[in-house]
Amino acid sequence: GQKPTHLLWALLFAKVYPPESITQKLVGVDPKTFRKWAWIFLESIADMHADVVSKVESFFFLVYIYFSSFYQP
Repeated sequence: GQKPTHLLWALLFAKVYPPESITQKLVGVDPKTFRKWAWIFLESIADMHADVVSKVESFFFLVYIYFSSFYQP
């Protein structure tokens, strides 16, 4: 099953993009296992992009509306 460690593997892979020989030494697992879990989490993160961006935009829009209501020229 998925573990928080697998998320860290994905973030490591995304940030450093190390060769398999390095990842095997860093995380202590077979390169195939590392690749499997890193890509599962990277694809999940990529799928969340639209939701996260739209929520952040909505938040800033609401903050803008809130503070605009106090400013009446």
